[in-house]
Amino acid sequence: INAEYGQRAANRCEPNKPVSIEHLARLGVYYRKMNPATMLDEVCEPVRPSACGAKISEVERFMQIMGYVTKDEVCCSPDKLENYDQKLKNFFEEHIHEDEEIRLIKDGSGYFDVRDERTAGEPWVLSLIHI
Repeated sequence: INAEYGQRAANRCEPNKPVSIEHLARLGVYYRKMNPATMLDEVCEPVRPSACGAKISEVERFMQIMGYVTKDEVCCSPDKLENYDQKLKNFFEEHIHEDEEIRLIKDGSGYFDVRDERTAGEPWVLSLIHI
């Protein structure tokens, strides 16, 4: 990893160039703010109600609306993520996700880069996500 553009460096334009939620949506990034304390509580009506009338979480309802079928949970903490330093290096390397996915931030913060090939000279949008 280049020391000037390291995984813990700011890695942003100077001066900073804010990007709107609408711009992110045009890139296929959809933002939804949920309450971390309640977003997994089963209190919502499903998009397609079942015969048993079971409730689902806000996250599961959003997944139904977007057509997502899988989710996983990763805790990016040195004491909870095996091979933490290597995983951080992997996260920093450009990679493609074949399927659309949900990134649920329950605690802390993280950066997500999204390629914006329509922007001349600056093909990346760096998003800081935090609780």
